[in-house]
Amino acid sequence: SDIQVTDSQVGTIFAGGNNDTVNTVNISLHNDAKVGSIITNGSHNSQVNNANIRLDESTLLGDSDGNAIYTKKDGGTTGNLNIDLFNGTIHGNVIADTDATTINVYYNYADILGDVINNSGSTKLNVFDGANLTVAKGDVVVDTLTANSADSTIFVGNSNSAGRLFADKATLNGAGVFLDPAWKDDPSADILDN
Repeated sequence: SDIQVTDSQVGTIFAGGNNDTVNTVNISLHNDAKVGSIITNGSHNSQVNNANIRLDESTLLGDSDGNAIYTKKDGGTTGNLNIDLFNGTIHGNVIADTDATTINVYYNYADILGDVINNSGSTKLNVFDGANLTVAKGDVVVDTLTANSADSTIFVGNSNSAGRLFADKATLNGAGVFLDPAWKDDPSADILDN
């Protein structure tokens, strides 16, 4: 199924329904759309095998608990979560309980202002040619971080808050990684590259 939001504001989007199985759900936000949060599963015994979310010049605002994309605890299951950011901003946490989560940052910029945690499976963060990513206001925890070119930049922290980026494996290919100078003496502003 496909859900599209263009140039409007919406509260919460549920990827699944009630007691059903959905193979693939595509959720696209375009042209300055603003959505409170996206719940990647439905309610009760629903199952979503693949949840694909695209933010194209759009914003996830986060709910009252600070979550922007998450799996509802009393809901069903989500197999794979794929998030594509094209000039997109996530204000809030990405809390996944999925087999695999992939976050792709494409052209221009993307902001992740909150935690990124997958409680069940692996998480990949990819920054493509010429894209700029800022992580702040939380811990971004991934298994692999890949930047595809020296034309990309990753900022850890911004002028308003520190951020932390943890990667078990990082392949930067010449991309720049900067800690915001305002937080240079703050031990919570880290990048770990094992």
